[in-house]
Amino acid sequence: TGATKGKMDDFMGMESAAMLCHTLDRLKASSNEQCWDRLLEERFIDVFGAIKFMALSRSGAIKQAKSDSDAALPLLEEAINLLEEQRSSLALDTNKMGFVSDKLAPYRDIIELHVQASRFDTALSYAERAKSRALVDLLASRGDVKPKNAAIEDDLAEIASAEDVIASIDLSGCAAICVTSNGEPAGNC
Repeated sequence: TGATKGKMDDFMGMESAAMLCHTLDRLKASSNEQCWDRLLEERFIDVFGAIKFMALSRSGAIKQAKSDSDAALPLLEEAINLLEEQRSSLALDTNKMGFVSDKLAPYRDIIELHVQASRFDTALSYAERAKSRALVDLLASRGDVKPKNAAIEDDLAEIASAEDVIASIDLSGCAAICVTSNGEPAGNC
């Protein structure tokens, strides 16, 4: 079960393909969408979470820009799920902060799709998930704020765990929550 020359070639080929897709994306080439889609079909894509995340989020964003919400939505959902899965597997909060800091675009895109489709409950759910991630990352970035004892550290770990559980709750079956611009409950929505 070692790395064979064929496997190494496959890995290197996929990495090169990812670089090509990124370049085409930056150049706004018309073939960038197909490049990302082909990359998602690579047999080793699941091994490279960062490349898969980039391909899912960019392909989803391109489809969203073309008003193809039906194609964009599952790509963005998978990108977010992959991001949250990878982030939760990181041991250090400093690693988590750096990992997620540049990866919030799929949240923005999927929230926009759900708002356009009047699925405000689902949009709110994704907004809360993004906000939860940002808050945990902000707290982790404050390296000068150290708990004074183990009990506080345990409480902070429990809060972070509870936030992860809350962020994973599926609210798609709930009715939309409607409020006016001043925060008061609105009538029928």
